[in-house]
Amino acid sequence: EKKLSAGISNYPSLVEAGKNIVSSESVNTSQQTSSSRGGIGFSKDYVFLVIAKSASVTDLASIFMALKADYAMNLDGGATSAMYFNGAYTYGPNRELANAIIFKKK
Repeated sequence: EKKLSAGISNYPSLVEAGKNIVSSESVNTSQQTSSSRGGIGFSKDYVFLVIAKSASVTDLASIFMALKADYAMNLDGGATSAMYFNGAYTYGPNRELANAIIFKKK
């Protein structure tokens, strides 16, 4: 039996079972404006972490569809959008970050 060791939730969902579902979600006006957007998604073989500049959540869903993600969700965007890779920020942050998604090789 596998036990859950961590979980992430946010809103709205973008892609489910390979289908763009953002239009079925209750997306507010600010989520439809262009801003920095962050999202996480996965397919059978890959995990996708995306920071998109000047994008709405609808745009972000389209990006994950282009990447062929099976599932994807929106993460907190705007000034909190940041990506840290190989010891340095590749994008942002524009303020202190309270949350992080960390991948570590075994």
